Order: sequence, then C-alpha cells, then structure tokens
Amino acid sequence: MRRQRKYEGWVVPHTHWDRAWYFSFEIVRTWLVNTTDKLLKILESNPDYKAFSFDGQTSVLEDYLEVRPEKEADLKKAVKSGRLAVGPWYVLSDMYLVSGESLIRNLMTGRRIAKRFGRVMNAGYVPDPFGHPATMPSILAGFGLDNYIYMRGAPKEVYKLGIVIKWVAPDGASVMAIRQVSGYGSLCAWGVKEGRAVDDSDSDHGERAWGRVRGEIDGMKKNNMNVSVLLFNNGVDHFPAQPTIPDLIRSTNRKVPEVLLKQGTFEDYVNALRSTRPRLKSFSGELHSGYMSHILSGVFSARMWIKQQNFECQRLLERVAEPLDAFVGRGAGVDLSGSLRYAWKTLLKNHPHDDICGCSVDETHDDNACNFRQSRQATTGVVYRLSEELGRDLPIGEEDKPRDFIVGYNPEPYERGCEMNVIIRNSSLKEPGPWRLRRGDGRLVPAVFSGECNTWEGGSLKFFDEAMPACGYAAYVFEKGKPTGPPRELKAKGGTIENAILKATLNPNGTVDLVEKDTRRRFRGLNLFEDTEDCGDEYDYSPLRKNSKTLTFEKTKGRVGKARVSVGAAEVTAKVVLRIPRSLSSDRRSRSRQIVSVPVSVTICLRPGLRRLEFKTTVDNRAEDHRLRAWFPTRVIARKVLASTHFAVIERPVDPSKGTDKDDQATSPTQHMDELVAVQSKGRGCTVVTKGLPEYEGREERDGVALGITLLRCVGWLSRDDLATRCCGAGPSLSTPGGQCPGRHVFEYAFLPYSGELVSSGAAVCAMGFTVPPLAAHVSLRGMGPDRTRPRTAAMLKSWLSIDRPEVMLSSIKRCENGSGYAVRVYNLSSKRVTATLTFGERLRSARLARLDETPIRKLKVSGNSLVLNMKPREIATALLS
Repeated sequence: MRRQRKYEGWVVPHTHWDRAWYFSFEIVRTWLVNTTDKLLKILESNPDYKAFSFDGQTSVLEDYLEVRPEKEADLKKAVKSGRLAVGPWYVLSDMYLVSGESLIRNLMTGRRIAKRFGRVMNAGYVPDPFGHPATMPSILAGFGLDNYIYMRGAPKEVYKLGIVIKWVAPDGASVMAIRQVSGYGSLCAWGVKEGRAVDDSDSDHGERAWGRVRGEIDGMKKNNMNVSVLLFNNGVDHFPAQPTIPDLIRSTNRKVPEVLLKQGTFEDYVNALRSTRPRLKSFSGELHSGYMSHILSGVFSARMWIKQQNFECQRLLERVAEPLDAFVGRGAGVDLSGSLRYAWKTLLKNHPHDDICGCSVDETHDDNACNFRQSRQATTGVVYRLSEELGRDLPIGEEDKPRDFIVGYNPEPYERGCEMNVIIRNSSLKEPGPWRLRRGDGRLVPAVFSGECNTWEGGSLKFFDEAMPACGYAAYVFEKGKPTGPPRELKAKGGTIENAILKATLNPNGTVDLVEKDTRRRFRGLNLFEDTEDCGDEYDYSPLRKNSKTLTFEKTKGRVGKARVSVGAAEVTAKVVLRIPRSLSSDRRSRSRQIVSVPVSVTICLRPGLRRLEFKTTVDNRAEDHRLRAWFPTRVIARKVLASTHFAVIERPVDPSKGTDKDDQATSPTQHMDELVAVQSKGRGCTVVTKGLPEYEGREERDGVALGITLLRCVGWLSRDDLATRCCGAGPSLSTPGGQCPGRHVFEYAFLPYSGELVSSGAAVCAMGFTVPPLAAHVSLRGMGPDRTRPRTAAMLKSWLSIDRPEVMLSSIKRCENGSGYAVRVYNLSSKRVTATLTFGERLRSARLARLDETPIRKLKVSGNSLVLNMKPREIATALLS
C-alpha cells in the first residue's frame, strides 16, 4: 500500500523580471529576448515541462514582441494552453508610491493584454515590493482575486499567525495572503551542478537536490507552517527557464516521501491550497515591517523628482483627462480611448519598484523622465482636444469667424474658488488692452494678463473664479474694459498676508507664524528647515554612526519681499540661503568642512475662504550626501498620527520605531503617506498635505507633535553595505551621481489647522483639494471645424457631479471599459456608515454597483439626476452609469 504524503508541493518555474535596474531597459531587454527564445524552445520540445510563470506581468510580452514580432503566434499558443502564465498585472509595481487608481489601471491593462494572448493568471503574485498598504485586499477583491503572494513586510505578529493568513482590509474585504518564506527564489538553480548554467540540460539528481527540498520544508516548519500545500519558487531575478525540472521532480518524489511535488503555475498552487479549505487566522493592517527581511523605506524619498512627476501625471489622467473624456468625449462621439491607454501604459512603465522608488542606475531614471514627459504630453493633448470639442458646442461668437475664449475645469465634486493660469497661443485677438474676462453667466471675474511686447501671442492669463461649478466647467469670454479687482477679504502688508480665517507672517528664515482667527490658536516656526547628513544609499537613509550633525536654521536671516494680493490669492516671498556642508568627508566618517550656499525661496499663499496655508518652496541644491526637511510644530499632544493611503486614512504611532523588536531592519521613524498626515486631539487638529512628497516623520515634543516632510534626500550610491540603519547591502554597489539630485527643485505643500475630526469636519476635503488643482485651457477656433451641423447648445457653465458629504471622496470618473456609459468611483473615508447623494449634470437612465474591474454586482436606484449611495465604513464604491 502506497504511503500517503504529508505535504503537497508545487514547484513553480518563473523568472523575476525587473524591466530595468542596475542596467537600463534596453540592455535588460536583450536578456529578455534570449530568455524568452529559449523558453519557447523548451515548451515546444518538452511536453513534460508543464508550465512557466512570467512574473505576474504582461509588459514583458510587448517588450519581447517589439524585437521578435514573428513570435506572437508562439506566445499566444503557449499562453492559451496554460503553459505560459502571464498577468494579472501589466507591470509589477511598487504598492505604496503609486495611486490606488494606478493599481486599478495596472490590473485592467494587464488583464486586457493577457486575455488577448489567451488567458489571465488569476493569482495576486507580487514577489518583491517594499511593503504592502492596508487596502490591498480591497483592490484585489475588486478584481475577483482572493489571494496575495508576497515576500517582504510581515510584522512579528503575522509570523506568529502562520505562513498563510487571512488579510483583512479596512472595508472588510479579505484575501488569502501567502508569505514566501525563503523569498521568491527558494528553489532557484535547483540541482544545477557547480559551474554549470541554469539552463543546462544536465542536473544533479543526488542528495544536494533532495536535501534542498527537505531544507525548505524545515524552514517553513520553523516559520509556523499552518498549511499542507507548499510553494517552491524555481527562479529569481532575470533567470532563464531550467529544462531539467520535470526530471528533478520525479527523482525527488522517489527519494523524499514527505512531499509530493508537482510542476505548475502560481494559480495552480493557489487553487490546490484553496481546495484544502485551510483555517486561517486574521490580520488587519499594512504589511510594512522590517522583521526578518529588509523593508527599504528610504525609497520613499530617493530621487524625489520621480515621485513629484508621477503624482502630476496621475492627477492629470485620473482627475482631468478621464472625466473630460467621460462627459465631453462621450457626448461628442469622440473616441480617445487609445490615447488615454497609451498615456496610462507609458506612465505604468515607470511604476516597477526599481523605477518609481528611485533605486536604479542613472540611465534607468533618465528613461523614466522620458516616459513621464511622453505620458504628460499625450494626456495634455487629450485635454486640449476635448476642450476644443466642448468649445464647438458653446454658443460663443459667430460660426464662421474666429472665436477665442477660456474654458476652466474644477475636478473636485464641490463648488469652490479657483485661481487658474493659462497660456495664450494662436489667438485671433491682437489688440492691446485693457481686457477683462466675463464668465458665461455674465459675472466679471478678476483677471490679469501678461504678455510679451504688449501682444497676445505667448502671453499668459491669471484669473480667479470664486464659485467654480462642482466637478464641472465654466466658459469665459474676453471683452474690452477695465478688469475687476480681487476678493476684498484678502489683505497684504509688509511680510503678512491674511484672509477671513487665517493670518500668516513670513519670517526672514523662511518660517511662518500663523494665527487662526476664529479659535485664536497661534503657531510659530512653521516650515523650519532641517538638514542632516545622509551616508546611506538609494534604498535607505543612514546617519553617521558617530558625530551625526543636524542643522536647523532658526537664526538664518534672509530677505522677505513685499506681500501682495493677486487676482485670487495673497502672497509673500522670502529668499534664504542655507549654509550646508558640501558633502561627506572623503572617508565618509563626518560631514565636510567645506560649506556651500544653497539658495531657497519660500512663497506662502492664502486663498479666499480657505483654512489652508500654502507653500511653494524652491531649492537650488548644491550639496551632496544630505537630507533636507521642513518641520511643522502642531501644538497638538497625541500618540497617533493619521496618514492617507489608497482609498483610506490609517492610524499609526507618532514614532513607529519606538518599542519595536530587534528586527532584521529596524522600523524607520519616517513613513509613507499618499497626500496628507494629521494629528488631532480634544477637538483640535492639524494636517500637512503635499503634492508628490510621500515621506513624513512625527516627533513628540514637549508642547505637542511636530510633523516633518522630506524635501530632498541626496545620495550617490545605488547600494552600500556600511549603513547604520541596515545590516548589509540591498543591491549592487554602483555609483549613482544623479541620486544626489543637483539643481533646482520646486516643492508644493500646505498646512491646515482644523477643529473637530479630520474627515467629518471637511478638513480632509480642503486638504485633498490642494492636491487637485483646477485647470484652464485657451480655445481658439477658426470656424466650426469638421462637424458644422452640430448645434451649439452646451451650457456656458455646468456641474457634472457633486457629492453632498465630506466623508465621501471622489476617486475617478472614466468611460466604462466596454465603451458603454461611464464609471464613477468614490470611497468613504469615515469609520461610520454614510449615506451620500451624488448629483449629476444629466438625467440618469440606469445605475449599477460594480467591482473595481467594472463587473456589475446589482442595480442601484436612481431618481432623476441623483444617485444615493449607502456606504459601509471605508467602503470603495464603483457605479456604472448611463
């Protein structure tokens, strides 16, 4: 009688494919072509070689076929048969440093391509990101995925629960989270003889190969193995397929009676594990601990320009171009889906962790800059095209004569005051001023025009509309006459500016003293610059082991300019010079004695009716090996901070590094935020919000918590092995002079005091509004264009969507993937149930609640142009509308 095996083991041949890292993309692609050529030969010649997994992504298929287009049929045959597993992702993205919407587009794009090739691998395989946000189970569940295969980030608490857990998101969604105990290369080069290549046809079928399997099983047992179906990864970074796997499995099954090995894909493994119905313990929260593996949190601030440009590109796509396409393009019968998909795919190519994290060689990040530029230009082209389409429908001027006007967009789902800048190009208006701007409903708006040589061409226009329609547009026409003045509540005198709510004084050292008028709260020393040496690398910050030197600039004296009131803001600027050590010393044991001057310009701004102090800081970085931050003393005594993540705000300790165990890599006091971090206590709170600056630190001081944001972290090495914050290297030790971030950088952030609670008080809405600025376009039409028969019946101003609850945030508006109707996604930031009314600018025929992948769930009741959503705590809701 055959003895029953204790374990079932799945050997999954794969390659972990970084599209670029320590070599640039085009160099790595030559490896990809060679690897894929050999893989296709193995699949064709050896029917016993059951399957190979291509790292959970599909971009590699496109990368390969650009060089080998004649191989498309072979790839499709392999994918359709299930022997080559691809998807569900387009690229293996970092999970923190991109938006929640980009992760959704990543899955949508990856699944679309995989389906075109024949089959999608339904496994949430993400082998190597540097941590996992708490809301990932919600995103996966939104695509019908009930599993997540990961390596890094599990805290000690999760290790105690087992190698497989039930991971629960804030909204209650859950997945089966599977930790790869020995990483994603547990059986890499299995049985390969010493000195032989991995893809050699000869293997060692002796005790070394069998002992490797026994050793992996023993390692899982020591890690609280709580399942009987085990995962063995045969592959690692850029490794080719190993043709001897079927023979190794047969010999091991004869010699290791404890386990029955099978070859398959990650989906095969998950299906086998699910079929055993394992009893799993639950865990809620993010997986971002350095316990037993490096978490490398310094990537939140490496090459900060990458994070800023990515933030800008995401916002332009998610909140401007896609909504315009949904409302204007759909109505005009203009199909720009190809352009939008191109813009998204180009942007997504910058989202693999070695790219977006800023932890690669300079050549890789030079390519990132090109991708950002192409994505931004493609998206801007869509915005201008749709602005013209809208303009053709507006009843402005005579049909066959040139028409010049402005269209302004407010992406936020509530009416608000908006100051906008627009470049004038190809204008038919040639007369000198004075000119003024009148909104479509007859209201004059404050405006100022600046041009070259008193002509329109190449000039710019700044204007302010105090009541822009919620998530909508307004059209503005030019007329001769004296411009109207700015709002009266704005005041400026000396170095002080104020609106009806706040009064701010800019000091010569770049700090700000702020008074909240209604509560009489006072804040001193906001935006205090702090500079510390950084002898780390692109993966991690590290201070000196001895003689660490931190500089603050309270006593620095710069020059404060004269405060001024523009069309929609009160502003004042200070110019400061920070004197900073040039670099580390040559032996890297101290900061250099040579001092360099780093010019800094700080402009602060108050807008009408907003409890928000805005900063625009420009730094001309001339120093190396340092970290520059800005600090905000909040005077709020608290033990916790609130930080935004994908579709949620989560709670963390002020300093999570305190009281942690002796981890493999100690928890860093710096942490990630999507846009904002806040502290609140006893009905008072403060928040700092940024545009693309994702690293913060909380510091408990005597009179309350201080919040710091990182502006620059400048290092010259991809990886080093001598850091005080990490035990060993994290990659190849290569020089990366571009990581020193020389030159001019512009940072935008804001400080908001509030009363009550962050979400219900509306403070979160005001803060998030800072990150979603309005946009205006100059439209210059010569006649009616190709469709002269279309009636010009569009309203001169219109709201497409408004939301009546501050707890409910708008995430996206886009055309449905199937081309019919449009999808609106919102999320409830509150920990309570909320009933929200969404009011649209057109009558709704039907509405359906859907998953994130736009699979319908059930019908929703509509009433005229309104939709009522009863939202669970922290729920993400997608509605398909027509």
